[in-house]
Amino acid sequence: MATWNFFLSLSLIFHISRILLRVQPKINTDITTTQIAINYVIAKGGVPLPEINTPKEADELLGCLGWSLTDDELEMLDSAATLCQLSKK
Repeated sequence: MATWNFFLSLSLIFHISRILLRVQPKINTDITTTQIAINYVIAKGGVPLPEINTPKEADELLGCLGWSLTDDELEMLDSAATLCQLSKK
């Protein structure tokens, strides 16, 4: 079962990487997976409460502002999240 979860995690990373390749040239070449995750939570109606302990983390959080994920990007992440949920059953 652990191997299966490993491959599902790789799938999620793959989807995030594809989104990074789409989003970075358009907006900001320094977009991180954390920023994508925070914008995903916001797009789903959640309120992210990230912990900030360093100036670098504060800068990363500020990088979440001014852009959002497209419908296609949200769909890709939803698909990856669905795959991860299937592994729990």
